[in-house]
Amino acid sequence: MTVTILDTQQLTSSSGDITASYTDITGMAQNLSVAGTSSLILFTASITINGGADNETDVALFIDDSLVCEGRCFVDSNDNELGMVQLAWWETGLSTGTHDFDVRARDGGQVGGIIYTGEIRLSQVIEFTGSDAPVILSEVSGLTSSQTGTASYVDITGMKVTPTITGGSTSLIVVSGTVSFTGSSDQSGFLGLEIESTIEAEGKVYGDAANESQSVGYMFAKKAMTAGTRDFTFQMKNGQGTTEIDTGMERHIQVVEFTNTPSLDEVIGNRTADTTATASFTRLNDMVVSKTSVASSTHFLVCSNQSFDSDSSDAHGVASIRIDGTDEAIGSSGSDGTTIEPGNVGLTVMKTGLSGSIDFETMFKEGTGSWTGLIIATDTDRHLQVIGFTGVTYKLEGTTRDEGGSTLATCRCILLKRDTAAEASRIYTIVDHVNSNGSGAYSFTGIGDNDARYMVVSFDIDTPIVRGVTDDFLQPVVE
Repeated sequence: MTVTILDTQQLTSSSGDITASYTDITGMAQNLSVAGTSSLILFTASITINGGADNETDVALFIDDSLVCEGRCFVDSNDNELGMVQLAWWETGLSTGTHDFDVRARDGGQVGGIIYTGEIRLSQVIEFTGSDAPVILSEVSGLTSSQTGTASYVDITGMKVTPTITGGSTSLIVVSGTVSFTGSSDQSGFLGLEIESTIEAEGKVYGDAANESQSVGYMFAKKAMTAGTRDFTFQMKNGQGTTEIDTGMERHIQVVEFTNTPSLDEVIGNRTADTTATASFTRLNDMVVSKTSVASSTHFLVCSNQSFDSDSSDAHGVASIRIDGTDEAIGSSGSDGTTIEPGNVGLTVMKTGLSGSIDFETMFKEGTGSWTGLIIATDTDRHLQVIGFTGVTYKLEGTTRDEGGSTLATCRCILLKRDTAAEASRIYTIVDHVNSNGSGAYSFTGIGDNDARYMVVSFDIDTPIVRGVTDDFLQPVVE
């Protein structure tokens, strides 16, 4: 499998007014080239919203002008109670060539929101290619049906999927999704991810009145599950008062499986109390993963989620994913009063090019505004997960020979790859070239995938004399 970060945007520039219709957020509309139908795309965004009083804003991901997922937040007090939307969407089946990946925003039920420039806003487009690339096992999207919370966790309508997984020690399951909650006044709701009858991840937000809704979105990974049919369910329950599903927003859940032995280091299920936030970033309790001997070719997908409470009103907290001393993803969420009106920050970011000893941390701090303190919620599981994809490479080896089967020394060998898996396609891309040695042996190394679409052409160096052509379904092997 080859992992490629096609695009990363980490911006603090102004993005202008948000309008009634979905419009591209400045700097977050990209036209990118993708490998094709055999690849899997991960498209993520973390956007913080500011505004005046009671402003509601929607954020969505669009691929080729089609909405794939969306979330909602509101701002209850300018600069003090910010809102944020975390979105992640897996997409497969895109044709080879260029495609549009746009993060857009619009006014929700009440106008006046603006893109917050006090912290970075983040979007990434990541592509996984090769015959061992991950696959989407199940997905449900586009649901808008209503539901009212209860005192205990219950399944959200349509948000239970039961895929059959490969499982075992080489398998890693990743679940992602977003659900929006609303309420009439001072009401909060929990979003829990249940995997095989156990709540594995949680987040919580509040709805302060009609047209003041917020979404919870996060990503969570599970390693080495038992093979077979397994249950993955987003559930809801009441916090303060009675929460409701916001029927004005689409909700989704996706389950993806990697089977090429990615690593997973994590701090999960943590509800330990932490001190009140300060003006500067400090590490959130024990939310750190420390790794040594990191290879620069490794790609790390880092995801975290944490909920905030306030000991007063008009407050917001800021959380970040810090990698090797740099805050790579940041989000802010408002909290209007103790556990009654909580905020939630979910973050996802991919990073590569790291080496040596690296710390992956969840940081937090107080936001701006006149209030006395922010508290990490102790009634909600928080998590930090670091998924490592080691750069597996492949090789093709052979011997150059003449038509009689005798070895030929020092031939030029060209490695080509058929552009699509279709046998009818005869469009090739030159991948590499080497010379065979004195015994006719040649070797192509560092190939990024093991697709069975390769061929080798050999000819005498500095002449047009072709010595041999292989079939075009050669399959590289692991180096």
